[in-house]
Amino acid sequence: MDGTKIKANASRHKAMSWAYACKLEAQLRAEVAELIKRAESENGQGQQEINIPAELQRQETRLEKLRKSKLSWSSVLQSAMHSNKPIMRLR
Repeated sequence: MDGTKIKANASRHKAMSWAYACKLEAQLRAEVAELIKRAESENGQGQQEINIPAELQRQETRLEKLRKSKLSWSSVLQSAMHSNKPIMRLR
């Protein structure tokens, strides 16, 4: 190596495995269900420490992004399987 520094586009903080994505999806679904339950039970009582509609929207947006990512991953995997090309592994 000659000491050249190259910027990479991949982010350690944004990259995730399929197993973690499935775990996160289940967690987000549970959080959305809990927020809906809290919204129904606190309706009109004025005891909300968080803005439930805004938080619900944020969680649903995260869940939708995760679904799109998983769909993209599965299409890449299926196309790789049908073309008999190896899937590159970094580790």
